[in-house]
Amino acid sequence: AILADEPTGELDTNTAAAILDLLKGVARQGTAVVLATHDPVALEVVDTAYFVQDGALHRPDRRELEWWLTEGAGELAAGVRPAAPER
Repeated sequence: AILADEPTGELDTNTAAAILDLLKGVARQGTAVVLATHDPVALEVVDTAYFVQDGALHRPDRRELEWWLTEGAGELAAGVRPAAPER
């Protein structure tokens, strides 16, 4: 198993993409990869995503996770959820 804590932090875009591709390749070969990140690009390479809220794991839907990564966790941590998507 690999535990990657902010593997793309402080990297340029090309190097970050290469690191995510490397981790994706390792996972495809059967190694468990746990990724802790604030990088919204990582959403494109993960199978399952969670965040910690009030000391417990929360599994958001894709829309909520994208909002959380791009807008910040301040409101989410306070229990404010993004509005339902308009149809």
